[in-house]
Amino acid sequence: MTIRTALLALGFAGALGTLASAAEFEQCSITPVDQVGFIDTFTAPEDCVEACKSTEGCDSWSFRPHSFDKSAPGQCKLIKGVFAKEATPKSFCGQL
Repeated sequence: MTIRTALLALGFAGALGTLASAAEFEQCSITPVDQVGFIDTFTAPEDCVEACKSTEGCDSWSFRPHSFDKSAPGQCKLIKGVFAKEATPKSFCGQL
């Protein structure tokens, strides 16, 4: 195995790890009653969950990954109160 092949394999395995962890979350979007935070530096829904846990008043979250580059930051909404929740393959959401 060449060094290039090994690096490609490691990159692929890392990408699969991110996809596997994201697959554990419900694919949905939440319309908030009130938004208590917005973060556009996260690349994974796990980061959004942790931010919600540490933000006063946050009881729900919604994370939309970058549309075509999963290594680029997405959008994390920290939510207080769920007005509506809908299924969508474009984002992840959850309630604490």
